[in-house]
Order: sequence, then C-alpha cells, then structure tokens
Amino acid sequence: MISKHSDDILRKLLRFIRLYAKGTFNSLDKELNPEVFIFYYVYENGVKYNTIPLNKIKSKLFNDNDLEAFSLQNSIINTNTLEKNTNLMMPITESYFNNNNVYKDKVVLISDFHLIEDVLTSIVTLLDKDVFDSYYHLKNILNPIPKSFLGAVCNEYIRDINKLLYDYQRKSYDSMIDFKETLKHSAISMLQILGYSGSSINIYNNLNKISSLNYEGKPIKGKIIFTDSSNLKKQSMHQSIELIMEFNDRFSQNNYRHVRKLLEITRDDLYLISDTKHIKGIGRINKNYNYSDENIFIIEFTNYQTWNLNHMDVSMMNVSHDRATLPREVIKYTDFKKQIRKLFKELELEKIKNLYKIIIAATKQEKGTIIVISSNARSEATRLKTQGFLVKPIELNPNIIKSITSIDGAILIDTNCVCHSIGTILDGLATLKGDMSRGARYNSSVRYVETIAKNPDYTDCLVVVISEDKMIDLITKYSIK
Repeated sequence: MISKHSDDILRKLLRFIRLYAKGTFNSLDKELNPEVFIFYYVYENGVKYNTIPLNKIKSKLFNDNDLEAFSLQNSIINTNTLEKNTNLMMPITESYFNNNNVYKDKVVLISDFHLIEDVLTSIVTLLDKDVFDSYYHLKNILNPIPKSFLGAVCNEYIRDINKLLYDYQRKSYDSMIDFKETLKHSAISMLQILGYSGSSINIYNNLNKISSLNYEGKPIKGKIIFTDSSNLKKQSMHQSIELIMEFNDRFSQNNYRHVRKLLEITRDDLYLISDTKHIKGIGRINKNYNYSDENIFIIEFTNYQTWNLNHMDVSMMNVSHDRATLPREVIKYTDFKKQIRKLFKELELEKIKNLYKIIIAATKQEKGTIIVISSNARSEATRLKTQGFLVKPIELNPNIIKSITSIDGAILIDTNCVCHSIGTILDGLATLKGDMSRGARYNSSVRYVETIAKNPDYTDCLVVVISEDKMIDLITKYSIK
C-alpha cells in the first residue's frame, strides 16, 4: 500500500507536527489535549487505495465500510483529478468528521491535501470541544475576522501546516514553522476586530511600544476604547460612547509618548477614544451598550509591556513581553462543569457554559460575593425574602452581574442563569465542617449547603464563594463531606 520510504517520511513528519501542535495548544491550555493524525490517500498506476491514519496507537479513522459509505469511487474522484486539484478531498473529509458522532466532542482542524512522494497527505488535528467553547468568543463578527483568540490560533496553525506541506523538501522543518511565531501572528490577526481594518500588525507593534514606556518613573496603566471610525464621526457618535473631551487635532498612535502621557488621565470609567489609527479624545462607555453589537473593544494596559484585549469587561487575549496567551481564569471551566454535573446530571452543555460565564464575570469586581445556583432558586428566594431583595426574574449577563455583586449578600440564580434574589443573607444550622481560618462568606455558605442537603424538601445547590483575595470555592454537598 505504501512504500517503506514514504512510510518513514510521513512518520518523521507526524512526530514533528505533534511537537508543534503540543507547543501551540498546550501553551494556551493543556486541557485542549491536541491529537494529531496524518491522513493519506495512496495511488499508484491509476489505482487509488484505502484511506488510513498513519498511527499504530490510535484506532483507524477510516475502514473499507466508511469509504464505501462515502462513495469514494473513481467515478467521483479519480487519480487524474486528484493530482490537478487535491482539495477535492476536503469536502468529503470534512463531511466524515462532521457526521460522525465519535468526533462530536472534538474541534476538528483539517489541512489542505498535498502530494508528498506518492502519498496524498493531510494533517488532522483534534481539540477538546468543551474546553475550546469555554473561552469567550464573539458571535456576530463576520469572517474572516476571528471571533476569539483561540479561533485565530487555529486559523494560523492550519495556515502554517499548509505552508509546511507545500514547502516539504524545499526547506528544513525547523525553519518553516515555530509555535511562538504562530501565537504572535494569531495575536496580530485578532486585532482586526479593533477597527475592521487591515493594519493590525501596526496596531500590535504600537501597543507593545506604548506598553514599554514609563511616565515619571511609573509603569503603565490605562485603557483605550477602539471602535470603527464610522462610529466616531461627529454626526453619528456611537450611541454607547460619551465623548467628554475632544482633542482639537487627532494624533496618531505612532506618537507613543503622547499616548502614554494621556493614559494617566484614564480611570475605571474614563478611556482614551481611538478609531484604530488616531486618538480622538477622552470618554466613557454608556450603560446602554449592547454586548451583541460587538463594536466596542478595550485595550487595557496593566503593567510594563503587558496589555489585554477586552470586549467590555471580558478579557479575550493577554499579551506580556510580546507573548500572547489566553486569559487565565481563577476557576477552570472543566472543574466547574465537573462539579455542576454531579448535581444536575441532565443540564445541557450550553446552560453550563452560560453559568460559567456569569461566574467568571463575577470574579472581575473588586469585592467578594456569593452566587447560589439551584433549580428551585425562586422558592428559595421567596423563603429568604426578609433576608434579601426579591426581584422579578431576569436573565443575567456579564454586564449585569458586575453591578449586582457590588452589594453584600448572596445572589440566587437558577440553572437558566435567571436571577431571583440579590443581597440575600443565607441561613443554616451550626456545623462542624466550617473553617475558622476562612471568612464569613465561606462558612455561611458551608452551613447553608449542609442544611439544604439534609432537608428532603429542598433540591441540591452549588454555592460559588468568591473572596476578596480572588480565591474561589465551589461548595456542594459532595465537597463538604
């Protein structure tokens, strides 16, 4: 089926790409768990052979029945056509993965097909879909602008794999692709969302330069709003941006020291306003901004050569010393999902993701808080109405949660992210399972969970305790045993 020479070449290629994939994705989140296969078609003397993965450890991706089911016959694809247009295989390969339940929990990345020796070769990379989807992504941005930093990395990863396959035997592997460069180019690509322009590499370099400047000996801190230039015209100022002070003459971001000096003016709710190329003035974001508009983004400078790309208060990408990473959340999605699935086994994955986003948003405020997740949150809110503020049911989003967690007391929500009570004091009987080294939030939550667990009239709950020092505890009847 395949010559020993070709077999040796492809195995060497596979080993190299696996190292590249691990370097790329493990540096972002090891739980993405990248798996790499070489996917190949062999034909000789006009005869096309079966498709198999070049991997003795993993089970075969395709067998004869799979090939027959997808009608891979010479009447559809023949060897003459393949040599002229190898990408005719792409739709069939994508169809296989998209329609195979074995891969429903995977993000599948497929490179173009390239002819190496006598073998038509593609690289297939699988990522954990739950972990991939747990990171914040935009929904309404149009292609080809990436919707998330992880999406940008996937695009750049496949682009580099294609370059490697195309330049095979022309250059050495090591000189063709480097995962550090892949991540850097992904960050540059991600910055297209700032103003829907093609100047993202200039923006990236400008931001790095600005972040390297001190002012009167102080390291940089400050924020810039970026939005499309059409939103900053005088006759159509973006309805969610209030321009407090407008500069007589706009100046370029290339004027690094001007920008650095003006960043000293910015505070929690004051920003420099930019159309990507120029700084227009100083302003703030109105509370009526709709997250789904996805046309206001913030660059937040946090320290020397360190800055974040945010959609409002949600971090999408962090850059430190020219190295781009995913935001490091104080609680991992996989840990949260594991705990909540113990209590609510039938809860849909989308609802778990929405709850996780609410929890992450709650960690962004300065004070600590408590969030109680329960399927009977409404009845609990009614029972505790004299110890908190009963509210009309409202579905929470990250913007709302930041405001309502600013007061003391717990927030009671159901598994649909609907809030029923805020500022609630939790009750509960004295317990031996508390921790005197921890604060009142933690110990009152333990008492509440233990009391609920012993009462057959109440359903189980998960209590998320966020301390002022950003420590997070997930408290359930299982965790306090």
